[in-house]
Amino acid sequence: KIVTTFGQWFKEYEGGKFSHYQIVRQGSLFWLQPNSDKIEQSCNIPADLCEKFYPLFETLLNKGIYLSPNAFEIGFVSGAHDDSVCAELKKRLWD
Repeated sequence: KIVTTFGQWFKEYEGGKFSHYQIVRQGSLFWLQPNSDKIEQSCNIPADLCEKFYPLFETLLNKGIYLSPNAFEIGFVSGAHDDSVCAELKKRLWD
């Protein structure tokens, strides 16, 4: 649910301001990457990824959502991300 919620918000926030991101998920791990980039190896990471990532990081931080400040980091979904956590995330994202 966490990954789906972020993906939906990327498309909807300020008319799709962050819709150029997709969330890639493998098991309980997830990471963000630009839609246009096929990143399968570290050599495929765009040189300006951190610069592009900062506005997303700052927007989420201002909403009280702490995503890793590094565009190269992964996120983790766990059993602690229950319905109440998902509801709180949605509230913060859309407020």
